[in-house]
Formats: sequence, structure tokens, C-alpha cells
Amino acid sequence: MAGELHALGSTMYEILTSHIPFWEEEKSYEVEFGYDGKAEELMRERKYPDVMGMPLGDIVAQCWAASVMVIK
Repeated sequence: MAGELHALGSTMYEILTSHIPFWEEEKSYEVEFGYDGKAEELMRERKYPDVMGMPLGDIVAQCWAASVMVIK
């Protein structure tokens, strides 16, 4: 269930912004180190983009927060 909630939040974010979460960080990391993985690293640390000013941002944030709650 946690994975599905996280995926839902991330998919909504991508639809609303036309970018994956941490797109800028991911591209910079890929250029510097030759491979991606920065976005995954940040999400494992439970760090997410600020979504509160965007439409449906509260729902995206709740999906990400709920996925953390289910894991615990």
C-alpha cells in the first residue's frame, strides 16, 4: 500500500508540473556523476519538493506522507 500511495503522489506531481519530482537535481547529478539516482536518494530520505502552492499540492503531499505512515 505504501508504494502505491507514493506512486500516486509522484504521478500526480508529474502530471501537474510536467516534471518528475526533483527533476532539476536529477539532471545535475546525472551530468556530474554520469548516472541518475539523486531523486531516489532524496525520497528515501523522505525529502520531497514543496507542493503546497500548486493545485492539488495538498493531496500530493498527503499521498507522500501517507506512504511514510504505512511503512512505519
